[in-house]
Amino acid sequence: LSNGQDPVFYKASNCSQSGVVVAAVGDSGSTPSISMSRIMGSFNIPLVSHFATCSCLSDKQQFPTFFRTIPSDQFQADALAKLVKHFGWTWIGAIHSDSEYGNNGMASFLEAALKEGICVEYTESFFRSNPRSKIQRVADVIRRSTAVVVVAFTAIGEMKVLLEELSRDPPPPRQWIGSEAWVTDPNLMSFSFCAGAIGVAIQQSVIPGLRDFLLDLSLSEVAASPLLTAFWEDAFNCSLIKSEKSFICYNIQYKNI
Repeated sequence: LSNGQDPVFYKASNCSQSGVVVAAVGDSGSTPSISMSRIMGSFNIPLVSHFATCSCLSDKQQFPTFFRTIPSDQFQADALAKLVKHFGWTWIGAIHSDSEYGNNGMASFLEAALKEGICVEYTESFFRSNPRSKIQRVADVIRRSTAVVVVAFTAIGEMKVLLEELSRDPPPPRQWIGSEAWVTDPNLMSFSFCAGAIGVAIQQSVIPGLRDFLLDLSLSEVAASPLLTAFWEDAFNCSLIKSEKSFICYNIQYKNI
């Protein structure tokens, strides 16, 4: 990426395949953003993320060329603590992803919760690829706990595997307090032991010109980018396949093109 030798999938009138990359957009996760920032920072190439929220990335001594368009988790942690206090939930459980996002986010939340006089019965961390025995242990802690409110500072992948494990032996209903990574996903609240979820969401906005740009792309331009291919296949419910001379978006459900 830094040497400018990768293929160019979108070429406007002012674009050239020569030269070096002057900036990069990404990543969505905090952990890979930390790794990439340390690599690209050596070349003074800015990295601008839309979704990496770890407060640790605000440290300009470590990450001088990292920037983002989403707030730091420090703001979210403070808001979640005030939210819990607002409803009078002073006895809670806490779980988080075992990642830069979850570990730093939960640390900030616990610090803010202490100031608000909130008591935490347990704090458990895990990652989606952990052995099932680890996930089971976390699920058992939640089942045995007396706290009916659980603050989950997790990525959507961790939340999914935990809820699936809890569903094998459902505990009494729990009220979930969620971070922005998973709380707006409606599929995660379909389990009977989920009394509901409340948390922090990312404000929606309209990016001028983005819709026209996406709709004006040719199928060959879409196929040149894995990101755009995934977007098209999801948006139009089809599979992008290559024919002899062009690309076709084939709708599997209705068996037409």
